[in-house]
Amino acid sequence: MKRFFAILFIIIILSGISIAEEILLQNAVENVATQSSAILSLIDENEVDINTEEILTSVDNFKNFWNKEERKICYFTSYDKIKSMDESIVKLRYAIKNNDRSLAIENVANIQSYNQFLHYIMGFNLNNLF
Repeated sequence: MKRFFAILFIIIILSGISIAEEILLQNAVENVATQSSAILSLIDENEVDINTEEILTSVDNFKNFWNKEERKICYFTSYDKIKSMDESIVKLRYAIKNNDRSLAIENVANIQSYNQFLHYIMGFNLNNLF
């Protein structure tokens, strides 16, 4: 009987960790999608000069947000799987500082695709079970 309760306790703990991971990941994915779309909208609005304080502040806020989320996500996966997001954020800031609109749009698209990839590799799906 003790063994049964010990196994049940372990299953409950693992289920709780899995649910917490899924909630954390879902919140991060939704926030990244929202913030990257907002940055893309700001870039689209400013066709001539994207090196504005508003866009730079938005990117800096996104970078700060991502750094906080990254620390949490690293508990559940290795940094190698998510380092591409950091690289794209740095390239995005560089593109905006140099007023390179096409490179900025490309990096926002990369951020959005890495975000979908992150959800796929860490989210709940049958491939991750086996």
